[in-house]
Amino acid sequence: LIANIDNTGRNLTSFSHDIFTDAMNDGIAYILVDYPIVKQGATVADEKAAGVRPYFCALRAEDVIEARFESGGAVEQLTRIRVRIETTEPDGEFGEKLVRRVKVITPTTYQVWIETPDNVINNGWSIESEGVNTLGEVALVPVYAGRIAPFLATPPLEDLAYLNLRHWQSQSRS
Repeated sequence: LIANIDNTGRNLTSFSHDIFTDAMNDGIAYILVDYPIVKQGATVADEKAAGVRPYFCALRAEDVIEARFESGGAVEQLTRIRVRIETTEPDGEFGEKLVRRVKVITPTTYQVWIETPDNVINNGWSIESEGVNTLGEVALVPVYAGRIAPFLATPPLEDLAYLNLRHWQSQSRS
């Protein structure tokens, strides 16, 4: 897994660098361990033959819309997350369009909602796919750089950025 941790060809070192950079910028970043959707009834042998395996997804703070958890003992147990997914997909022969999705994961289920502006019933959203979360838990790991509380952080260099801004403003006055 180390050579291709996220199924896009990035190794663990470059993936970790990007996570660290996002955490330093926003105070927090996330790693979601995901698994491709497989056909109903596929065996473990079928999945191995197809090269299906778990992979890491790097998520910025703004991509995690919701992280619900229960505090029980020393560990916060996630009960539901909602993750924003934006992709650019082909539109016609030469065009492209932005497609917005939201993935909802609980310990037992998952749903992928897609933005469909024509659908007025669900405020422009409809379910694209859904299924069972066979892992039995929500595999989201927060990476903190400025932790305040569970799933809450501040950028650790924010004070330095404001100081730099004040310096620039004072030096640019005529």
